[in-house]
Amino acid sequence: MKKLLILPVFGLVFLFFSPVVAEENSQLNKSTPVIENPGVLPTNPFYFLKEWRRGITRFFTTNPVARVELELKIVNEKAAEVVKVQEALPENTEAISEALENYRLSQERLQSRLEALKETSKNPNLAKLLGKLAERVVRHEKLFSDLAEKFSENTELSTLVNEVRGKISELVGVAAQKDESDNFNIRMKEVSSQIVLEETLERALASLRAQIDGYEQLVPEKNWTKENNPKIYELLENARYHLRLANSALSKKDFVETKTHIGHIQGFLEKLSRLINQDPLCGQIQCLRYDPVCGKDGKTYSCGEADAQSCGVSIAYEGECAKEEPVACITLYAPVCGINGKTYSNDCVAGSAGIEIKYQGECGAVKTGGEAPILLTPIY
Repeated sequence: MKKLLILPVFGLVFLFFSPVVAEENSQLNKSTPVIENPGVLPTNPFYFLKEWRRGITRFFTTNPVARVELELKIVNEKAAEVVKVQEALPENTEAISEALENYRLSQERLQSRLEALKETSKNPNLAKLLGKLAERVVRHEKLFSDLAEKFSENTELSTLVNEVRGKISELVGVAAQKDESDNFNIRMKEVSSQIVLEETLERALASLRAQIDGYEQLVPEKNWTKENNPKIYELLENARYHLRLANSALSKKDFVETKTHIGHIQGFLEKLSRLINQDPLCGQIQCLRYDPVCGKDGKTYSCGEADAQSCGVSIAYEGECAKEEPVACITLYAPVCGINGKTYSNDCVAGSAGIEIKYQGECGAVKTGGEAPILLTPIY
């Protein structure tokens, strides 16, 4: 008898979760500005179970601030549901309308909960909640602004999207009243700046990814192997490794770490470009007599000026490079940038390494993309 009861329960669980998997697989592999996986969508016949779960959670949440936070979480999920439905069913106006209406009703519930709050932003829990709310408001407004443009030819969807944007504006007004004077607007401006930086870094990483892909396609075309060109493979592997780290840091919104890894990648790709584009005669010139010259890179070239120039190196002087005794330098930190792109702690350290000084201060590369420049410091 117990086995007979277990089978229907198992079947119901299977039916509930299998459509979720099917829907996830049918979606474009693309993150949204709200949440990556909202789970069961309104188009799923078992969506009502998800709503029941939300209702039960509401019933057992009694703290006023926690209630607002719960409604904010649900609103965020429903924004993601809108994105997923319109991605999966771009021609299904009815399904998209239902998802938009769900979002609008959730916004109303969130606004009602927020209006009922008697706490002020001096409550640390509410202050934290308002910070999270500011982020969601900015991201949702951007999302629905994009959808408004996308649905501009569809009167029904365009009207619904504009209603939703109106609700977002109303919510901003209520949140501003709960916050200190003009503080909520400041929170939103900070989030907007963060989003601009995030998008700038995303574009930078996309550009670097394309460069790495291009080099990786070039390798087999040139018949380069790990045996005869180990340095090329090493630089590509390092660039790809730091690209993964940069993407991971960006997903955690650690922008400082992201920029650090971008600096690493730029350094590796710069070296790779010099290595790939150098004269193919570099190191291959043969001579009948030993005619050494010392290059400005501190290396001795056996076959004279042509030998050094084939590797893109200028001559420092004729003859072998002198083996200078190490120079004792003071530990003063007054950074200089060498012509090789490396930062040295002071001019003495650079000189003892045989490196000319390019300019005073740490080496840095400035990347621009129409927005404010971002200082990216490569560390090789």
